[in-house]
Amino acid sequence: MSMAFGKSIILVIALVALFLPTAEGCFVSSGIDLVVDDPQPIPPSDSVTINANITFRWGFGSFLPLPVTVYLEVENAPDWLYISPSESSFTVTPKGFTGGEEKKSIPITLTSNTETKAFSYESITLHAYTNGSFLVKGSEVEKKVTVMQDFKDKGISTQLSDSMISVVKGESQRVYLNITNMCNGDIYVKINVMNLSNDWKVTSTQTELVIPSKYTGTPSKSIPITFRASGKGSEEGWIEVTYSPSGNPDWGEKSVAIPVFVKSSEQGISGGAIASAVFLLLIIALIIAIVWRKYRKA
Repeated sequence: MSMAFGKSIILVIALVALFLPTAEGCFVSSGIDLVVDDPQPIPPSDSVTINANITFRWGFGSFLPLPVTVYLEVENAPDWLYISPSESSFTVTPKGFTGGEEKKSIPITLTSNTETKAFSYESITLHAYTNGSFLVKGSEVEKKVTVMQDFKDKGISTQLSDSMISVVKGESQRVYLNITNMCNGDIYVKINVMNLSNDWKVTSTQTELVIPSKYTGTPSKSIPITFRASGKGSEEGWIEVTYSPSGNPDWGEKSVAIPVFVKSSEQGISGGAIASAVFLLLIIALIIAIVWRKYRKA
């Protein structure tokens, strides 16, 4: 009789555990560990995958194999990012009276659905939790993950106010180089004038500068460049504009070449000087004519 009574008691406890999974009577402790690495910068219109490594632990006293559901949720996602876990939950059945643990790795796909500012740190929250069961207590954990969008090279727009430089030897001409940043991140720009001889001195107030993207400021700059001739002749050269993302020096550099033609000539006689010379010759001729007439009358 005693053995039958004992089996009946176990059966009753099992039925109660099944029908009252959220009862306050749970006494087995539980815990969740969540490990996930920050992803690399996410390219616009592309995806990267990270793994959420979840460990569910339970303590002493789990004498019935009652299932426990562990949930994974994503919170505080920025508007430009679509986040898709491969699973939103999984089930663990704690076994072992002295406690134990079970691990699960869930891939999460991060997709840039719209373009935004490059290298701008934002965070999402991964929330892993369980409500427990009749025997096992509930538990939860949160993990902050840093995300950012990668640099998208959409090039730069360049325009020179005058690509034909024509000056008199010893004089100078100023032109303006207009640069527009088309990328989604700030860029570091270097300007060099190439393939001109020492007869030309080229100066600028800015040969290195940072041009913001449209997300951080005005993406256009106008840089004055002065060409001064110390010799005579014509040459062909170019202005080299090199740019790279200021937020990632390891990205590398790209260059754009703008052709420029320069010409210098010797100082000539100006129109005013010619007019003065003609006027002086007329005066001299008039004086000679008057003197000649007086001489003939005499």
